[in-house]
Amino acid sequence: MRFALAFVCALAACGCQAVNEGPSRAASSDPIAATEATERGDWKDAADRWFAVYLADTGKSAHPIVQSAHALLMLKDLENANSMVDLGMKEHPDDPELLEMKGLVLVSMSFRRPAEKYFQRAIEIDPKRPVSLLALGRARIELGLESAAIAPLQEVLRLQGGSFETYSLLARALKGSGDPSGSYVAWKKAFEFGGSSIEDMLTASALSLDPDVRRQQPDAAAVCRGWLEKAIAMDPQCTTAHFQLGVLSEETGAYDAAIEHYRRAVETDPSCLIALRNLAVLYSGRSDEAKTREMVQRALQLEQDADRRRALLKLLDPFTRK
Repeated sequence: MRFALAFVCALAACGCQAVNEGPSRAASSDPIAATEATERGDWKDAADRWFAVYLADTGKSAHPIVQSAHALLMLKDLENANSMVDLGMKEHPDDPELLEMKGLVLVSMSFRRPAEKYFQRAIEIDPKRPVSLLALGRARIELGLESAAIAPLQEVLRLQGGSFETYSLLARALKGSGDPSGSYVAWKKAFEFGGSSIEDMLTASALSLDPDVRRQQPDAAAVCRGWLEKAIAMDPQCTTAHFQLGVLSEETGAYDAAIEHYRRAVETDPSCLIALRNLAVLYSGRSDEAKTREMVQRALQLEQDADRRRALLKLLDPFTRK
């Protein structure tokens, strides 16, 4: 009677089809058929079949209901996925696979703080769970707890080796914890695996401007320049990449190249105020009155800060005195 009641309640919660509307009762409770539904990505069928497997097993194993919840999660049916996990946890409150799935569902619902506790509990019961360790690291980064994210991410690397995902998360955790040099090294390892986005390369290349990175990693400027050039190859209109290349060029005294990159940044985004300011300074240093005035005037149209407006106007003083 208890399982019959659970069957009725769970069908209402997860929206599974009645027996006469879906697969036959015998077919639905076949774990092979359920596995095949999962493998072909038929998530509605997989949710129904795995739930039937769970009922046929009278709840002795948490795995079928975890798979049913996973299928609902893939369908973006978060409320019912959460209900499915809660149903399983009544029978298996300390099952690490179920705790892990509960955390994943909560993250998808943007409840990262409670999700962190479920991942932590899953790891306490089974310390060698890469999915929970990785998810715990990611959740802590998103919660602003970067220092606490480092250990689980390093454990993932120890258990299953490197990947772009793990190293890129570790890079973000190290940066947030105050170790920009370590973050730069982690980004280098991440990019060895491919799969990086333009945003990843922009985030990583910005580290080359950090004094600690420049002191401890002599190759940083050249490597980061390569990342920025790759970003521009992927998107020639990437304003941030052009601007960062301008900064790198200016830092190394390549002022012609800096001007070229800053101008390209302004071409791709005429409201790029910081590039306009830098151009005004560089042209002023070259005593190029016409271009200095042009950049100052364009910057003043955007600049609202009184002190910075005065600094821009001061660039014109040498020409006014002359």
